[in-house]
Amino acid sequence: MTPRRRFRKPLAEFTGTMILLIFGTAVDCQVTLGSNRSIAGAEKGSFLSVCMGWGAGAAFGIWASASISGGHINPAVTLVHLLFRGFPLAQFFQYVIAQTAGAFTGSLLVYGIYNQAISVHEGGSAVRTTPGTASLFVTFPLDFMNAATCFFSELIVTAMLLFIVLTVTDRRNAMAPPSTLVPLIIFVAVVALTACFALQTGAAMNPARDFGPRVMTAIFYGRNVFTYRNHYWLWTPIIGDFLGAITGAFFYDLLIYTGDDSPITKLYGRPSGPLES
Repeated sequence: MTPRRRFRKPLAEFTGTMILLIFGTAVDCQVTLGSNRSIAGAEKGSFLSVCMGWGAGAAFGIWASASISGGHINPAVTLVHLLFRGFPLAQFFQYVIAQTAGAFTGSLLVYGIYNQAISVHEGGSAVRTTPGTASLFVTFPLDFMNAATCFFSELIVTAMLLFIVLTVTDRRNAMAPPSTLVPLIIFVAVVALTACFALQTGAAMNPARDFGPRVMTAIFYGRNVFTYRNHYWLWTPIIGDFLGAITGAFFYDLLIYTGDDSPITKLYGRPSGPLES
């Protein structure tokens, strides 16, 4: 078996996550940097642009990878499949590494494209501030936010995302869309969740989306991107998102899911009123 065939699924996850980060971080850069009159003569977008950019990145990333790897492009999604859908443990680690590498690569490409504009915005090529322009690539909380609120904000938004993902990919759900339309539904979900929850923490909803770019920004911005707010990166966009994903999956399987492969179904039985037609 050739390496390309052997690693086809992780490579698809790498590609899909890279697409997500290219769209998402690029729209962050364009909207923020475009508001600087030293860079652009007029604003180049709004918060709606940010929501649409991240949603489009998720949709195109899933469309590119779903037929090969399932289009997880998110370690939180992969963890849920491991814990609730019998996903292989060895493949879990391959996916997470590939997703993180894809996020790193996508954000690095965008940093290279916008490097000069960032220098103008910062006031010099040697100036890189945290949060400052580091927030174009990774998530940071608002100054007044305490750690507990940050954590639960990310937990809730990620739980909602995973609940939606499981809803639209559940083949036993008579209302589930055709598989080819799932990326479009995820586009709507990401746009809506970003529009509703991004104010306070940035609504990462995806550990790779934050950790991959955070490694990238550490190269150019220094270790402050990791030490900021007592290692905010670990407790909120990593642990918060993973626990949020588990929470969303738990409630979906407890309240809705009728399949036999879930440990929740095995433990509590099927909910009444199955969704099958």
